Amino acid sequence: MDKSCKRKNCLSSRLYFPKGEECTALKTVYEADEFDGEPQVKYHSHNFYELAVVLRGTGSHIVEGKEIPMRPGSVFLLLPGEHHTYHFSEPLTLLNFMFTGHLLRSYRNALEKMPGFSRLFRESVSKEELQVDTSTIAELDILANTIVSEGQSRLPGQSLAQTLSLINALLLVPRRCQDTQTTMRCSSLLAPAVCHMTCHFQRKIQMRELARMCNVSEITFYRRFVQEIGQPPTQWLLKLRVRKAMEFLMRTDLTIAEVAASVGFGDPLYFSRLFSRVTGCSPRKYRDSEHGHREVFHGEQFADFW
Repeated sequence: MDKSCKRKNCLSSRLYFPKGEECTALKTVYEADEFDGEPQVKYHSHNFYELAVVLRGTGSHIVEGKEIPMRPGSVFLLLPGEHHTYHFSEPLTLLNFMFTGHLLRSYRNALEKMPGFSRLFRESVSKEELQVDTSTIAELDILANTIVSEGQSRLPGQSLAQTLSLINALLLVPRRCQDTQTTMRCSSLLAPAVCHMTCHFQRKIQMRELARMCNVSEITFYRRFVQEIGQPPTQWLLKLRVRKAMEFLMRTDLTIAEVAASVGFGDPLYFSRLFSRVTGCSPRKYRDSEHGHREVFHGEQFADFW
């Protein structure tokens, strides 16, 4: 879904939105060619919302004359009609989600209740630098690819699937964005590995495979992962599997053994011991306390209910 471009003119929704669609996504690469003495994208605006995440490159994002630093992990949302440009001295790669005001109106009341909503949707005069971590970048990359693949599939429910992915992105960013003064430095170098683990957590994954995806040695990969995410990759993957198991225990009626297998554990007993160590309770106890209210009907009660 890469779209390489050297200079952007004023953009309209026709450029990005296929007929009848209200959201789309793409990955944009801006080459560091010089225009009028410095590398930049032409000052422009568009008539839709644009949520953008910096994957690679550094520089400045200028919105209505206000300059905001950009680095890997920087995230910003442009409102319809806001004029902006980018200044950079190296190739700049962005992950872009575009959506119409009509789509947003349907969900705005619910989104406005989130603490991070107002920080993300600020107008140009009060915009601030926000960042997300490598794990969030990977999740956003998955959502963007889902929007693109659904748009290409033309299958029944395509528009709904695209909308759900877009809303998931708009939920994820306000929850995860942090002030750059308090968050760790984020790099897109690890994003391919984190994305792979997020998509294929149930498979056997080796560190040399992840390091190869990031084009670094195993030692460098391990060091960078611990530095940026705060824990070894094996520990992060383990906790991801446990989080997925918690979700399956709450939302499905799979047996404990089936849940274990679905998150990559062949031995249910080992899974139960590990789950207890991470969460403080057994899978069965977690399910009993977190599965939610159930109505159980017996005999004539079932007939009376219907």
